[in-house]
Amino acid sequence: IALDNVLLISINVMLRQYGGADSDMLIACAAIMQSFMLIITMPLGGITAGTQSILGYNYGACDEKRVMKAFRCIVLLCLVFCGIMFLLAQTVSGAFVKIFTKDPAYIDMAAYMIRTYSLGVLGLTIQYPFVDGMTGMGLVRWGLTFSLLRKGIFFAGVYLLPALFSATTLLYAEPISDILSATVSGAAFILLFPRLMRRREAEN
Repeated sequence: IALDNVLLISINVMLRQYGGADSDMLIACAAIMQSFMLIITMPLGGITAGTQSILGYNYGACDEKRVMKAFRCIVLLCLVFCGIMFLLAQTVSGAFVKIFTKDPAYIDMAAYMIRTYSLGVLGLTIQYPFVDGMTGMGLVRWGLTFSLLRKGIFFAGVYLLPALFSATTLLYAEPISDILSATVSGAAFILLFPRLMRRREAEN
């Protein structure tokens, strides 16, 4: 949570530094954008955290088939939820922004930010279940590695993109980190989990 707060502060710092005369508006719109993203990430985190006990129990019982079945169900549930939220972000984000402001310029900018920032939200359907799932199975090192990978990519994007292009390009740091981390985490899980499962069986 502390690192998430640092990342949010970094967004504001970079918008202030590179936003010029529009920096105040950009920061205000970024706050609205983050409010929308919480509607996605909070329930998503609840889904994956709530299933940790199921994964932990079956992993402890060395039941690989049930662990994989549970993962498939969790990912599917997350996919449905994120798919719906992605469509809402891309189609009715302006209506959400109007809850906070009636200024047309702010509405347009905040809606654009939401649409851009949420482009990679489907990647969270892989990232969240694997991070929380590995943690729930006691494989904290791997869960932490997958989590820090995403935050590291995001952090790099927030600082590099506006320096190389413009202030609002930092919005792409989120979809880039979501997609890249999901790809790496998914591939790593497929390669690592059978070996970790065999090690667990050997311990018993």
